Amino acid sequence: MEIIKKDINELKPYKDNANTHSRESIDIIRKSIFEFGFNVPVIIDRESNVICGHGRIIAASEIGMTEVPCIIKEDLTKVQLKAYRIMENKTHEYSQWDFNILKKELDFLNEKEYGLEFTGFSNEEFEKLNGIEIEDHKGEWNGMPEYQNTNLTPIKQIIVSFSSLENRDKFAELIGVKLTDKTKSIFYPPEEKESFKELRY
Repeated sequence: MEIIKKDINELKPYKDNANTHSRESIDIIRKSIFEFGFNVPVIIDRESNVICGHGRIIAASEIGMTEVPCIIKEDLTKVQLKAYRIMENKTHEYSQWDFNILKKELDFLNEKEYGLEFTGFSNEEFEKLNGIEIEDHKGEWNGMPEYQNTNLTPIKQIIVSFSSLENRDKFAELIGVKLTDKTKSIFYPPEEKESFKELRY
């Protein structure tokens, strides 16, 4: 895959880009480029229309860069390009932090007096993170289904498997729910069921 340099002024932003960039996000990208370099090329088509990388272009321009590395994508249809733009931004929402590892990594950088602003985390966020007691429940949750969040309904669903009926009943008692032989799902908190009782799924 060939990487070429393109003049920033030649690049054409996609006017219907659905992923907007806040001032804070541009500042973080700018700090990253300043400290580590421009390591993720902008993706464009043959006519220099930007497919992915709008935020990186803005940040690069603000620090005085006149050229940025680009990759020309030619093997996708116009329909695929529209889907790809959305997918490229959407995938970031599904990543999660392992807070035990994150704390260890940030502690190391802090001990070395390396600026936390170059991680994207503020000092305030670092202090809050260090104030949280985090327990490792990975072993207990091993093999459990992932959190299901389709964003298609106002209700988020989690499927839980219990090792015994006794544990199931203890859980129901803990959250104040009575189970019967006909119980198939639980609304929690209970008032949510009332809030959405007029909606059908």
